[in-house]
Amino acid sequence: IMNSKLRFVSYKPTRRLLAFAGVFILTLTVAACFDNEPQQRRAFISFLQTRITDKPGLHIPIMSDKDVADFGSYADHYRVMNGFHHKLDASISKDLARTMQIGNPRSLEDLRDHRDILPVLKSGMAAMKADLDRAKNEADAARKALRQPADLKAVYDVAYERMVTTPARVFRELGPMIESMLPAIDELAAYLDEHRDTITFRGGTPVV
Repeated sequence: IMNSKLRFVSYKPTRRLLAFAGVFILTLTVAACFDNEPQQRRAFISFLQTRITDKPGLHIPIMSDKDVADFGSYADHYRVMNGFHHKLDASISKDLARTMQIGNPRSLEDLRDHRDILPVLKSGMAAMKADLDRAKNEADAARKALRQPADLKAVYDVAYERMVTTPARVFRELGPMIESMLPAIDELAAYLDEHRDTITFRGGTPVV
């Protein structure tokens, strides 16, 4: 019996082999992600239908941590719509805070005594219009960049119309109406202020 000696040959992986291994691991990872995509898509479609499109009026649901986990990358698709409202709310809240610092007129007498609110409202409406246009354009651009399967896109388009397109259109229609009323309100407030000596108020009603 001949004794054989085991020889250990040192092996150094080549760059080519390492690159192949990296691609193989990446392929497995991507495949695992795609395996979850149908479930994530179904969960997101259900969320859009039950929390937005099936409800009357405007609803802006908040994703829970579970929702974010269940939706996967589709959570970012919802953030496109929700982000529009966050930006709009920030603009409205800022302008309302400025008007509340001056005072909120609840009668003609209050209007006379808080004329300073009108220029703030006027500038606030102009700023809100600009913020609205900017937020809507950014949301539209982000939506256009989304890649969605046909079944999801059909539901998403309805939800987007409900959450972004319609509110933006309503604000754009209301803005000019409010702005057109401000000059007349300003004239009334100025008239009441200039005639303080001759116009008094009894129970909120002006009396000459």
